[in-house]
Amino acid sequence: MKKYMLMLVLSCVIILSGCTFGSTIEEDLSKVLSEMHEAEKTYRDGQKDLTEIEQTEQNLFNKTMELSQEEHEQLKDNIADMKELLEKRTIHIEEETKSMENAKKLVSDIEKIEKEAEGDTKAEVVKLKNAINDRYQTHTIFVNQYEELTKLQGELYEMLLVEDIDLTKLEKQVEELNAQNDEVTTAIKEFNEATNSLNEIKDETFDYFKKNNSK
Repeated sequence: MKKYMLMLVLSCVIILSGCTFGSTIEEDLSKVLSEMHEAEKTYRDGQKDLTEIEQTEQNLFNKTMELSQEEHEQLKDNIADMKELLEKRTIHIEEETKSMENAKKLVSDIEKIEKEAEGDTKAEVVKLKNAINDRYQTHTIFVNQYEELTKLQGELYEMLLVEDIDLTKLEKQVEELNAQNDEVTTAIKEFNEATNSLNEIKDETFDYFKKNNSK
């Protein structure tokens, strides 16, 4: 069987953490950010396992592509294992999504703080809130792209089970899959950039509060 290369995603993330400054508005914001950080714990804790599953699946895929047509039984066994790993990744993404959605619900608490703030202080809170929303939006995009990737991977595994498969169709599927992998890689990059931006804005916001002793 001709060898095809498939790159899986290593989901690298940056952690959002809370701050501890000042009083009232500062304390309220710090409390909400800390709660968000805690709500994302399942998401953070799952990243290492997800990466290991991806690497195991990738290695098995590469070995499978080295098999000859006469090794069909081994091919079936390998694909069964890959489908099981794919299912595990799907579960990880579902759990990650729930974790992030729970954290996102806390944005409503920041909106309450926003209503209490005035002037420049209000503007700082709004800027922080918008950065948080942008980050969660980029994560939603990542999840959508990743789910499409796993769908294409599942289709490829089914195609590999077909004896005398048209290699042109198989190659086209791999090309589509690798193109989708690029979309996922881009989505991860944008999410990490949004997280970096949020952390910078968070620091700027609390620096502002500290300097102005905002209440």
